[in-house]
Amino acid sequence: AAVAGLVHSSHGNGLSVAAATELLADPDAGVRALALAALLRTPEAATSPEVRSALDRSLASADRQERIQAVRALAQAVDGRALQRLLPLLADPDDAVRTEAAVALQQALAANRLPSELAEQAEIALFSHQSDPVERVRIASMVAAGRLRSHASLAALTLALGDPSPSVRMAAADALANRAIDDRLGKARSRPGSGLTYGPQGPSDLREHLAGLARDLAGTLGVGVRSSW
Repeated sequence: AAVAGLVHSSHGNGLSVAAATELLADPDAGVRALALAALLRTPEAATSPEVRSALDRSLASADRQERIQAVRALAQAVDGRALQRLLPLLADPDDAVRTEAAVALQQALAANRLPSELAEQAEIALFSHQSDPVERVRIASMVAAGRLRSHASLAALTLALGDPSPSVRMAAADALANRAIDDRLGKARSRPGSGLTYGPQGPSDLREHLAGLARDLAGTLGVGVRSSW
């Protein structure tokens, strides 16, 4: 906690930034990770050469735990563009590292923290790991596939309905249901004079109809469907 509190604000406490930067060379990997996370959260320090070098060393470390800590630190970066460094970690040989990277990217996408071009790269990168042996990575892949609008992503989501993991099947069904709803609503909005309203507080015959379809899909597949509508 003392290390995390070294950098108090983004308004430039130079001594605190300097102190945290010194700790990037600490012999204890845990201390280095805390200092790195604190600096990545600080706008005036996040892009410094010292922070970049420390991040490079941690992400390339032979110690899986140090790579995991680096991913967690990077996930807190004040600049969403820095999360591009997570993309290669989706191919890390260690299951836990891949999982941390996938979860961090999924959460960043959900929070709209990534610039549009990087968001698309992250979606495609996650989607490419649809067959990962780790269940949590496959879930993140299905969520990303739901954001894409390609024929390949639709095929992957449909195929994932037969995944041995109930959680992956649920994520795929959820993505398919929301994708269908988005498509139907988009078509309805394009029809002039449809008389439909689309806000969450307004009545919508189409929305109620599609919600019913989603429930039917859930019953057929034997999974729950969470909608974002």
